[in-house]
Amino acid sequence: MSFVKNNYKIIIFILIIFALVIGFIKIFNKKVSYEIEYDYEGYHVKESYNKDLKYYSFNISKDDYSFDYALEHEYTRNRKLVEGVNSYDEDNYKCTSIKVYNTDSHIICSNKVEYYDELMNKEFNYNQDISGDFKIYDSTYDYYIWNGYGLTNMNDNTEYKFLSKESYSNELYYQFDNYLLIADYDQTHSFNKLYIFDYKKKKVDTFDLPASISFDSYFMGNIGMDVFIYDSSNKVQYQLNIQKKKMRVSTEKGKSVYFDKNQTTIDNNKLFYSKYLFKNNKIYNYSLVSNTLYYSFYNSDKIIKVTDLSIKDLVYSDGLNAYFIVDEDLYKFDHEQGLIKLANYFEWNFNYLDKIFVFAR
Repeated sequence: MSFVKNNYKIIIFILIIFALVIGFIKIFNKKVSYEIEYDYEGYHVKESYNKDLKYYSFNISKDDYSFDYALEHEYTRNRKLVEGVNSYDEDNYKCTSIKVYNTDSHIICSNKVEYYDELMNKEFNYNQDISGDFKIYDSTYDYYIWNGYGLTNMNDNTEYKFLSKESYSNELYYQFDNYLLIADYDQTHSFNKLYIFDYKKKKVDTFDLPASISFDSYFMGNIGMDVFIYDSSNKVQYQLNIQKKKMRVSTEKGKSVYFDKNQTTIDNNKLFYSKYLFKNNKIYNYSLVSNTLYYSFYNSDKIIKVTDLSIKDLVYSDGLNAYFIVDEDLYKFDHEQGLIKLANYFEWNFNYLDKIFVFAR
């Protein structure tokens, strides 16, 4: 105690210095969103960072050509991150990639109007001779087929039947992360029960709703574990928490919840006349336009063609890859490898909408 009494001023001084050092380190390393512009080897670069999503986005332009890129990366205080640009001509297109963090981006090709990903010319084949009605080429995925009463895992033929009456339709469902939500088709006109298939647990649970929702509804998207569905018949939006199994009306004062890069609101009547789906903050945002698959990078309005194949249905996209049906084949566009054929099922020549669900193991 005598030591403390004799040296308390020194101890206080040391503590103050320590606190200042810690505070300086926190301020120095604090993440901040930013936007900057600079020139690099004849290219004009627009660089930005979203601190909440950890997304970097880049636009480079030169001679009326403009390219967008995005990547997910931990924050750094460094700026002007483009450290290389590679460009070459192919037919009437200019193909360009950038190097950031010593990593090369996708090669994107443009004729100043249209864009395509150079990976669209690469298709990976397993060259496996597989027999059976449902042919699986990539067993790192589990494939679930709607069987009229529930789901069938085509990898091991495990069935999950939860309906008592056969339902050909399976239009009102929503897949995200490891969950698949399906309306109770045993009911008519409206439903007050959802079935939740948990892929990780390999089980089906029920979500008894405190209010009935019309089958004339559509899922808009999710924010975390909260899934939003719009009931068009009653012009009301509901927020469903899948973990807590809670439901509440999310339409208030003529406004409903909407998500377009950030959570916002939208005039509730707009949801009645058109389907408004959430625009998630993903690196790759896929869309199907006239049977052609495109993606756009985060923070970009440029759509980039993925394949020349005529696509019947975009099954699912997880923010990196997209899964889709061409004739009787299920494909994946892998953001690193290109096109990969996953499975084949002759039945998809006739019935394919809302019938197949893919989960990565």
